Amino acid sequence: MADRIRKRKNRDGSSTQRRRRLAEFSSSSGFLMPKCSYCHEHGLDCHVSGTSNRCGPCNRVNRPSCDVWGLDPGTCRVLLGRSLAVG
Repeated sequence: MADRIRKRKNRDGSSTQRRRRLAEFSSSSGFLMPKCSYCHEHGLDCHVSGTSNRCGPCNRVNRPSCDVWGLDPGTCRVLLGRSLAVG
């Protein structure tokens, strides 16, 4: 047993703890943005910090993406391609 390799402990805590701290930081010291779709649907204020691509509420519930910054270029191309194919 003495030859076993010890795993390094994560000093920042679990990813859930880091995500919740980021959400709390965004809500307390971030700036208020026009609401993303999640905040709009749930009647929440949409606060964003400069350290994340997601707003506080989206970080808190671990949404895979947040549209507070608008659509990314890849999504715009897909939507444009679909509209051209239909029209």
